[in-house]
Amino acid sequence: MAYRISKGRFGLDGKDFLEIWRCTQRTSCRARTPGLSIRTNATALNKATPVNFLQHLYLNLGGQGSGDVLGHTLQLSASRYIPLDDELLPSSGRVDPVAGTNYDFRTLTPIGARISQVSGGKGLVGYDTSYVIDGDGMRKVAAVRDRKSGRRLELWANQPAMQLYTGNGLNNTIKGKAGKVYERYGGFCLETQGYPDA
Repeated sequence: MAYRISKGRFGLDGKDFLEIWRCTQRTSCRARTPGLSIRTNATALNKATPVNFLQHLYLNLGGQGSGDVLGHTLQLSASRYIPLDDELLPSSGRVDPVAGTNYDFRTLTPIGARISQVSGGKGLVGYDTSYVIDGDGMRKVAAVRDRKSGRRLELWANQPAMQLYTGNGLNNTIKGKAGKVYERYGGFCLETQGYPDA
């Protein structure tokens, strides 16, 4: 799929050309199981333009209508995070270690283990947190498991940061597949990206 964004749209300065490829099976030789690959590339046609694309795909490995994701276990390849203010902006400019905090997912940990102790901004409880991913280049940045369904997910990316969002704002008003309503914490997002507000 290709999409052309014109000058001024989304606050962009120049004419841009955004190409998104989506595959329903990995093309890597080492991955022999079905998967999803999303690749995003932007090329400015006439003027250099900074962009920071991400995907906001909600995931629930239990499947539609299976409830919340608080029992999913999550592991992130991130030893640091970017503290955000109440407006979810990195206004302090700090990068803090996750060790000893409620943001530490370096080992498989249930998403809901410490969620009640985390502010998701704007009066919500839950993760809406930007992590600095360890390493460089294409690498494994996250692993998620749902014990009930037996499903697993590995996320690989080449970006330096990732936002973990736990569906804090879902409020039983959005209908999904087969009319199932999305409850709070009914899905999570792992948004690989450049550094926020850079």
